[in-house]
Amino acid sequence: MDVEILNERKLQDGKMLRVEVRIAPDDKAPLVREALHTMAQEARVSPDEGGDIRSALEQRFSKEAVSQAVTGYLAAMAAASVVNQRDLHIMFSPEPVVKQAPEDQLHGPDPIVMQIDLVLRPEYELSDYGPLTVPPVTAPDISDEMIDAAVAQNVDELATMEPDDGPLAVGDFALLDMDTKMNAEQATGLSGKSMRIVLSPDMMPSGFIDNVVGMVEGDVRDFKFATAPQGGAKDAAPDVFEVHAKCLGKRKRVVPELTDELVQEHFAGMGATVAQYREAVRTQLEENLVEQQKAQREVQLDALLSKRLEGSIDDLYLERTRDEILENMRQQLAAQGMSLEDYARHQGVDEQSLMLGVSMQARESLRQNFALDAYWRQMGEELVDADLERAIHEMSPGREEEARQNFDHNGAWFVVREMAARMRAHDEVMAKAVFE
Repeated sequence: MDVEILNERKLQDGKMLRVEVRIAPDDKAPLVREALHTMAQEARVSPDEGGDIRSALEQRFSKEAVSQAVTGYLAAMAAASVVNQRDLHIMFSPEPVVKQAPEDQLHGPDPIVMQIDLVLRPEYELSDYGPLTVPPVTAPDISDEMIDAAVAQNVDELATMEPDDGPLAVGDFALLDMDTKMNAEQATGLSGKSMRIVLSPDMMPSGFIDNVVGMVEGDVRDFKFATAPQGGAKDAAPDVFEVHAKCLGKRKRVVPELTDELVQEHFAGMGATVAQYREAVRTQLEENLVEQQKAQREVQLDALLSKRLEGSIDDLYLERTRDEILENMRQQLAAQGMSLEDYARHQGVDEQSLMLGVSMQARESLRQNFALDAYWRQMGEELVDADLERAIHEMSPGREEEARQNFDHNGAWFVVREMAARMRAHDEVMAKAVFE
């Protein structure tokens, strides 16, 4: 889709670009349908028989909220077209100037005209493009305590589940026959025979645990409980579970004793005796720590490169980056049933200290990214297909094909190119670094 750019002007001393675009009816209609469908999927909203998605969404939320979501979706898609036509480099999500377009413009037969604000990515220079100097990676010292912990962890993975007596309690391993429905539909992953369920708040919802605690072998219970919607979508309806459970008893974990026979049976290739196995674990730990040190060195190099960035970072970029970090934190915490305030208390800091830490993270992230951008421009090279493939893998590991289809659809390959360029710049910095 190529939208028609009617006019454009720079704002805030050239840091932002306001563009006015026209989206033709043939492009607008499918985009509106996509926006509604996406919103319905995220909120788990389905229309009643004979109804439509738009009406169902408006009943759940409001006309205003739905119109704002559709307006934002149109703006994002149109902005991608503008970026590609003008070969722009932008930061953050594009924002429509009018947050809620009129209903007749969104859903009527005529084209829609809207203004969109884009934050342009600034270009900085480095004070020095020469090699960075960092300490070399040295062989780590592995203590007996570290070996003991690693061995214990490996042997713990061989633990077996043995029958145990008494009623189910929090922390137990329950053996259950279960038939479960989620939102009135069969939940195959939560249904089956002889299912081993860990009654831990980290593994199962509290509503489930509360209903099975106290069961003994032979007990049968039917119960319901609700959880926050998967993905933590704001204002989405809770997931309701209906469970029919029969207790087959409970189990306890039994960890085997480390012997020569256990080593030979379960740790082939790592020696025939306990002493040989411990030496093999030592070697493995040394190799792992060397890899960790290399990864830390790469982080260190990016931080050192950022110190060469000339000029200060404008508050516009700092505030928007801070807000993006906070919003991502809110979404991740909401999926765990926590708020930012809860997280701050859990970390033992007040909200002001948390905000300060996020602001410092935003500043360092911007400086490192701008430094890599400057280094890439100085390299004067071109990206190749392998660079883009690598960036896609980094962004969506295991879902590369889905990601390609999304970038093809929304025209946002410029996001992939940005990451690919920074990865290439990082590689070059690493390759030329001096270790002493």
